[in-house]
Amino acid sequence: MRNDSMGSHAKASGQRPEAGAEGGERSIARIDAKVRAHLGDKLKATYQSLVEEPVPDRFTKLLEELSRSEGKSES
Repeated sequence: MRNDSMGSHAKASGQRPEAGAEGGERSIARIDAKVRAHLGDKLKATYQSLVEEPVPDRFTKLLEELSRSEGKSES
């Protein structure tokens, strides 16, 4: 049985309801802009070393092969 208080709570709080996985309604959480910026900064700092790593040779070779095969297929 569906609990209607959940749907009315979402409407009363100004949040728009969204269909859940089971067809019911659920509230969409709003995140403050400062919190989003803080989380973004933390994620960037966490993954910065990964971004700076060089592309592995095997990936470069695969990309070169793909480019060559695409060039042949367009001719």
